[in-house]
Amino acid sequence: MSLTHPLEFFPPTFVISPVAPGTSKAARERSGIFAPVDSDFSVHIEDAVLPLFSVSELVVSELKDIPDLPPGHAPLQQLVQLRSISGSGPIAVRAGQVLLATITFTAPASPDRDTFTATAVITGGRLPDPVKIPITAFMAAVRVDLVDKAINIVQGQSAGARVSVRSLAGGDTTVRFFLGGPGFTAFGISMDPVSVSVKEGRRFLSTYTITPVKAQRLAPI
Repeated sequence: MSLTHPLEFFPPTFVISPVAPGTSKAARERSGIFAPVDSDFSVHIEDAVLPLFSVSELVVSELKDIPDLPPGHAPLQQLVQLRSISGSGPIAVRAGQVLLATITFTAPASPDRDTFTATAVITGGRLPDPVKIPITAFMAAVRVDLVDKAINIVQGQSAGARVSVRSLAGGDTTVRFFLGGPGFTAFGISMDPVSVSVKEGRRFLSTYTITPVKAQRLAPI
């Protein structure tokens, strides 16, 4: 990241996904700025319909050369963390250092929408203007219930296990059921992968097939 553009973001937005109702989750990546001046910086949240977003951590880092590269290799740099604090600040940052924020979203237990947005605003006493970074949180959750509490399988035959899949939040999605990877067996049984398409807010009943692969006494599942 070049210092010729000192207010350049990385990345340019906070994305928090997927978030289940009633849970909290931090953005996958921190975002922030190269500090153009020495100053004490803070980050706060604006434009949120509800107080669901918070600044959970501020980190100050610095670009440093990666040592011991092979002969003839182009110079490379990496971000090295210098210090951090919990919360929204203030925290002292020197010109050319990097200020990164971690944003956390706490989803309502009964969300009335699939997407929530807000804006993270970076301010500093010597910063010419506040820097604004958009935040988007996406709701997504499904509930899976076994319809059959126990399944009896005769050696050499197969049995179907019924599951109920309900969309609790988010848009249309696909749920995949599988037992380990290809050729994987557990407790002497195998199962063909099943993919289920679930519409937003709907319930779907699916059946997957379980087959014994060797003779042994199987416990109910």
